[in-house]
Amino acid sequence: MNRAADLIVIILIWGFLIYLFAPAISSGLGGGEIYEKNGEKSGLLATISDSFYFGPAEPETIKEIIILSSDEKDFKNAEIILNDNIGIFSIEVFPKNHQIIFASTDSGFLKSEDGGFSWRPFYDLGNKIDSKTKIYKTVFKEEKNGVLSFIAAFKNGKGFVYKSDGNFFFLEKILELDAEAVYDMSVFGDYVYMGLSDGKILRYSIKNNDFQRINVFSSAIFDIEVKEGGNLIYSVLNNGKFFSSKDGGVTFINGKIDKLTDFKVSRFNDFEIYGGTEKELIKSSDAGLTWEKLNPLPSQKPLISAITLGNKKGEIFASVMNKFYKSEDDGLSWQIYQLPTDKEKEILLIVLNDDKIIVGINN
Repeated sequence: MNRAADLIVIILIWGFLIYLFAPAISSGLGGGEIYEKNGEKSGLLATISDSFYFGPAEPETIKEIIILSSDEKDFKNAEIILNDNIGIFSIEVFPKNHQIIFASTDSGFLKSEDGGFSWRPFYDLGNKIDSKTKIYKTVFKEEKNGVLSFIAAFKNGKGFVYKSDGNFFFLEKILELDAEAVYDMSVFGDYVYMGLSDGKILRYSIKNNDFQRINVFSSAIFDIEVKEGGNLIYSVLNNGKFFSSKDGGVTFINGKIDKLTDFKVSRFNDFEIYGGTEKELIKSSDAGLTWEKLNPLPSQKPLISAITLGNKKGEIFASVMNKFYKSEDDGLSWQIYQLPTDKEKEILLIVLNDDKIIVGINN
């Protein structure tokens, strides 16, 4: 009986400590705590969070790339010089030269120098990134003297973020994580915002070279966008839930949207968001507080798998499975384009690049 009583007391004590120190979920503890600098963890909060986390599902991957002409009538399959098993997480156009495009994949980098029509493997000189490295996201910051690049990678059970100049040949490690990864990033001003697989949002100061923990959610962050001077933060979790903050991440509001498959922020208004769900295409004009339904796409299957916004106000691109849709009147009417792929394939990514449209497809 004494041993049993002692065991109960110990369990109660540990339960109270976990409750007392565990990070808040989805709101509450943002702002102020330095979480990590140059890959060195600090603080009880980080230790407890890492110890009790078992990892989410990963983002879906793209297996095929198609390039569309500006009028969406001319299609061409891109040539990928690599193993057929490669999966692409994201595609980023280099800001200083739009013929150069990088694809972040589960087998290192792919690079295109002809606007996306052909792709080849690309590795840094220090071999930090190779064919066994997963790269989830790459973002760029334009500067007067060039471009800074930030690469979120995962290799040998560790997550990394590297900083580099535009050529990617030399990488400087700025973050290292045990058994966790950075899934998405967004650059605003002199800060890089990172969404982690354990639900944390970190903010990296380019000038000070340190990290600040902004908030912690209950599951992995698949998408993060930062706007309006860094005060406006949008995030989507791996369960499709949408959250927004208007105070730089101190508090987050649940957008009450489940199963958000993709979202984009307007080029003309930071508070205007377009989103796709398993049932419909939606729009918010107040940073996700309220939503309205747009006219449905002319499809029997309502699942929106990818969306992006054009350079003209009211121009929307969306996809359902292998079909590609375009609206020029903010969703009032839609044009449909059939891509030259199997009907069971699914468009997961739409990227605009000057007069071309890059479409990423999962098979």
